[in-house]
Amino acid sequence: MLSISSEDEQLLIIADVIFHHIHLENVEWYATVDLDPEQIIIARHKLFQGSTADKAFVHAFHFHFPFPGLGYIVQKGEAFQ
Repeated sequence: MLSISSEDEQLLIIADVIFHHIHLENVEWYATVDLDPEQIIIARHKLFQGSTADKAFVHAFHFHFPFPGLGYIVQKGEAFQ
C-alpha cells in the first residue's frame, strides 16, 4: 500500500491488499495467492476503517470495472463498499 498526501487530501494505492470488490463486502475472504490469510484480513480491516475515517481517495488497480478503480470506501453495516 502507498499513501500520498497533499494538504488535507489523501490518495491510497492499495495494490494487492484487495483483488476484487467481493472483498469489500466479505473482508474475511481471501484469495489463494494470499500467503498469510490472517494477516491480510487484519490489514484489510485497518485499511478499510482508516480510509473511511480519513475520507481517503482510493485506487484499487485490480478493479477493472468501473475503470480506473478510483473512489472512496464507505462502511455499510459490517461490510464496506
